[in-house]
Order: sequence, then C-alpha cells, then structure tokens
Amino acid sequence: MSDADGGVWVDGRPFGLMQFRSLEFTPWSGKAGLSKEPSNVVGVDPEGRVYAGLHDGLWRLEDGAFRRLDPESPLGVNQIQSLMFDRDGSIWVGHGSLLSRRSKGVLKTYEARDGLPPTFVRAIVRTTDDDVLLGTEDGVYRVN
Repeated sequence: MSDADGGVWVDGRPFGLMQFRSLEFTPWSGKAGLSKEPSNVVGVDPEGRVYAGLHDGLWRLEDGAFRRLDPESPLGVNQIQSLMFDRDGSIWVGHGSLLSRRSKGVLKTYEARDGLPPTFVRAIVRTTDDDVLLGTEDGVYRVN
C-alpha cells in the first residue's frame, strides 16, 4: 500500500510493519507509539493517512507517531484482520468474525445473525459493480 509521500507500507512478518522508501526499509513495530504486535493489514485512507490493523487494535499514523484509535470506540476493536477505505469515505474493518462499517459518523456492525459467516474476515474489496466482497476462511461472500 503506498502513501501520499511515495512510501510503500508492508506487513513484514515476522518483523512487523515496515515502510519502504528511497530503496530502504524502515521498521515501525514497537516505534513511534506503535505496539510490537505483528500487523495484519495496512491501509491508506483517501486523505493519505496510514492505518495499521493489529491484534491489539486499529492504529493511525499522525504527525510521525502511531496512535491507537480509542479502544472504547466501535472501531477501536481488537483482532483487526482486514481494512478497506471506500470511495464514499467510509471505512470497513474486519475484526474477528465481525465486519464493521463507519460511514458519515454512523457505525454498523455485521455478525452471524446478519448472514456473515462465523469465521475471520481476511479481505474486503469493492468490485467495479459496487458489490462488497469478503474473503473468509470459508470462502468468498457478498455483502448486500
């Protein structure tokens, strides 16, 4: 995932979150406020802000330091496995066997009773037909 400054962010397991810029890798895990937990996913929102999804929450890079989103907020959840920033400015987060979407300040969380499979949501993508697809341990599912 590339950022607004031309850096490329990768999950460098087992080394954690890394940024590649100017032919050099810079490790971020355990630095600049970010926990030492391995990163599961990294994303860049439409404003160019970098987010990292870790087992201990969702983190955002601000002014050169990572800050964990408020653990009391609905998107401050743990076990972040997947992340997608939508064209309309909403953010989708797969955490555990749940899927949350925050759009225009409103949060909706989907779970098994909403038809979500009871397994980890590993990937979230929007198709050119505007469908949202989830990659899970049990297969691919469409969100209506």
